[in-house]
Amino acid sequence: MLEQQYLDGRIGSREQALVETREASSADEAVLQKKGAWAMWMLHNSLGAERTFAGLRAFMTEHRAPGRFATPEGLLRTLRLQASHTIQFDAQVAQWFRSTRLPAFAIDGARCEQVDRAWSCTAILRNVGTGDAAVDVAAMRGDTVMAGGMVRVGVGAGKSASVHWTLPTRPERLVVDPDVMVLQARREQAVARPAPDT
Repeated sequence: MLEQQYLDGRIGSREQALVETREASSADEAVLQKKGAWAMWMLHNSLGAERTFAGLRAFMTEHRAPGRFATPEGLLRTLRLQASHTIQFDAQVAQWFRSTRLPAFAIDGARCEQVDRAWSCTAILRNVGTGDAAVDVAAMRGDTVMAGGMVRVGVGAGKSASVHWTLPTRPERLVVDPDVMVLQARREQAVARPAPDT
């Protein structure tokens, strides 16, 4: 997985922001290629395909003439013109392109209890990493997200948020970012099984 290749290849103490990284070592290569691909993909998902491709076309047209040099900063400026929410765009660029911050999640206190014919489930989502992120947290049975089982939660670095689901049956597990949409450290730890009924 691209995410794991980035995490395995980076040297956290020496890592620079994506836009400041120069390919001087294999660790830099992991940042430029692996994190760079992830960051662009997340930006693409945020902007939407139509706006992303309009920005890419404009960028290529602008740099088609001889003597016009393309840079990552120039690309980001051009894509920003396509953003419908520039504050959100700027926050994403600040985190994924201009810093080395990285979220990491843990689920604590996962509990479910039957209430009438439904199941009421709660958990605490902790961001134990250094970056902010909004992620989906899913209640699952097998590999399937349950009906009503997906909740989006925004959690800042070092912060926690309460998550609640009302479900038709008891989930087997709770999974952070089941569709693998947000770059994060320690993904394997972002899973929990609800405690047995008491």
